[in-house]
Amino acid sequence: MKTQPPNSDLRSPISNPRSPISDLRSPISNPRSPVSDPRSPTLSIIIGALREEHRIGKTLDALSIFLKKEGLADSTEVIIVAADGGDNTVGIVNDTRSSFSVLRIVEPGAPLGKGRDIKAGMLSAKGQIRLYMDADLATPLHHIKTVLAMFENEQPDIVIGTRRLTKIHKDIPRQLISLFGNFCFMIVSGFYSPDTQCGFKAFTAEATEVCFGKLTRLKWSFDMELLTIANVNKLRVQQVAINDWKDQPGGTFKPSLSSSLQFFRDLSRIFLNRLFGKYTVN
Repeated sequence: MKTQPPNSDLRSPISNPRSPISDLRSPISNPRSPVSDPRSPTLSIIIGALREEHRIGKTLDALSIFLKKEGLADSTEVIIVAADGGDNTVGIVNDTRSSFSVLRIVEPGAPLGKGRDIKAGMLSAKGQIRLYMDADLATPLHHIKTVLAMFENEQPDIVIGTRRLTKIHKDIPRQLISLFGNFCFMIVSGFYSPDTQCGFKAFTAEATEVCFGKLTRLKWSFDMELLTIANVNKLRVQQVAINDWKDQPGGTFKPSLSSSLQFFRDLSRIFLNRLFGKYTVN
């Protein structure tokens, strides 16, 4: 099966194309959006931060410097979603508030899953573009600018980062398992992407309401469900190649037999939800 080239359109354009942003450096209003507001920020950046006290400070320092350098600081809100992990993540985030125009902390309670945390952050965001990313900065920050330019110039509903398989998995057996998983996902969802799990995805405000409003998978498989919901509702999805993605130490997800079984259980549930029309937004 042929994969789409980098920065390519994974769906045909929707019937009413729209440009969600006209100026990346100042807030705007979009009269077609039921959720936009003239006072809303252009960009919301959502970061899940479960037990991230050892690196969240450095991540936020780097993000602050980047936003100021690119002239995005005044039009960006940063949202940290910190489940109760029993460490000092929230305290460290609070110490960085002065570095941002808007920094908010969402505390969803006891740890339940990454999907739950990202959903809470995305639905609480006010930006016209809402991007979620990982706290480890495995995807370099300069890709934020690329994504914003894609929204302005190509008018997608969603932009997803995709990585080379050899970057994600160094050994051939795990690469083959990932290929098989991608094939199964395509059969179940009707949607193909060479990488569904990259933690770097951006949505318009409207697409956020559609996809996260219907999200039911609250752990690591939530990315697959989001893409299925987008496909069912004929949202326009584009991909951006993250060729400089770098695996970072300290990750909490460890592949195992249990996680593999959970993968297939979640795929089954996604298939049934799609079959019975639970993802369709009227």
